[in-house]
Amino acid sequence: MLKRDLVAELASHFPKIPKKDLQLLVNAFFSGLTEGIKSGRVEIRGFGVFTSYLKRPREIKHPISKKILKTTTRRTVHFRPTFKL
Repeated sequence: MLKRDLVAELASHFPKIPKKDLQLLVNAFFSGLTEGIKSGRVEIRGFGVFTSYLKRPREIKHPISKKILKTTTRRTVHFRPTFKL
């Protein structure tokens, strides 16, 4: 589902609210979710928990050139759904 699909779904449930306002609502929700995940953890009751963690650097082998490359440390997001899903 894309953001525009989510806005269209919300517009069908709330026809009195303009789509522009619903677009602002969806964007605000996702920016808040992004900021929360950056800080470490976001829990949405009845839906799930988003956590972020750092992946350690590692060595990988390029399949064609067979060179060994080193990756950098990076932040990854993990989602754990509730049992209801």
